[in-house]
Amino acid sequence: MKINVECATLKDYPKFKELHKRYLNANANHHENEKQEEAEFINYVERESLLIAYVNDIAIGYAMLNGYDDGSCEIHQIFIAPEEQNNGYGKQLVDYIMEMAKQEGLKKLNVFCLDIDADRFWMLKCGFEADELGYLVREIK
Repeated sequence: MKINVECATLKDYPKFKELHKRYLNANANHHENEKQEEAEFINYVERESLLIAYVNDIAIGYAMLNGYDDGSCEIHQIFIAPEEQNNGYGKQLVDYIMEMAKQEGLKKLNVFCLDIDADRFWMLKCGFEADELGYLVREIK
C-alpha cells in the first residue's frame, strides 16, 4: 500500500503527539517534557520541516527534517508506528524526503540516529552509507 505524506500544520499536533509518545516509548533513552515537545512541534511546523505519513487517512509515522546552508538536509527523527513497520512505509517516507530534497536542489541527506542499531539497519537498506566519521549519508541525485 502507498503512503500519503503531508507537511504538518498546527492542527496536526494531536496526531503528532500520539505518534511521538510511541516514538519516545520505543526509544527509552530519549525523554522530553510536554512543553518541550510542543515547542519543538511548532518550530518544525513553522519551518515546514515536519512530515506526517498516512495510510488510509490514518497517521502512521512522521519525519522531522533540518536543512543546512551547505546544501544538505538531515533527518532528525523518523518514526513508523511499530504495527505498521515491515510494510515498506519507512522506505516510502525516505524516498519522499529524497525527492523533496532533490526538488529543493540539495546534494546530501544525513540521518541523525538515536537508536543506532535499529535505525542504522533500515537506513542502510534505504541506500544510506556510513561516511568517514560514521554518520549515515546518502547523496541526492
